[in-house]
Amino acid sequence: MKMLPGSQASWLNALRMIALAVLAASLSGCGTRPEPELAVRTVIEQAESGAEARDVGAVMDLVSDDYSDAAGRDRRALRALVRGYFVVNPQIELLLQIGSVEFPESNRARVRLRATSIGRTQLDAQAWQLDLVEESGEWRLLRAERFRE
Repeated sequence: MKMLPGSQASWLNALRMIALAVLAASLSGCGTRPEPELAVRTVIEQAESGAEARDVGAVMDLVSDDYSDAAGRDRRALRALVRGYFVVNPQIELLLQIGSVEFPESNRARVRLRATSIGRTQLDAQAWQLDLVEESGEWRLLRAERFRE
């Protein structure tokens, strides 16, 4: 076995310690539930990715069966709206900026965000309030409403 000079050996040992620390940290997270805010932010990122991919199923998987909004839409009507939006918009690019995430109840989240849709010739920005509910350990969209900032 070849011995490394002192500085190389200490560098290699430091690298091993860092690798072990990263491995230990990642293993300690296995099986634990992520913080609620992180989980909610992750769902919003998944919705953004699904919309940009124009994947109706991916978007609707994130919507509660109990969805309703002020326009009178339920989950089925929202699916039709999403499908129509994807047909009309062959390319979708979104920029979502989360303003706040609050938890009025342990299984409910309220998110205020600004959604900017970047089209070929226009930039459309709208403020939204999203209400999410935790169902069987998964966060799902329960209600979405535009509001004035």
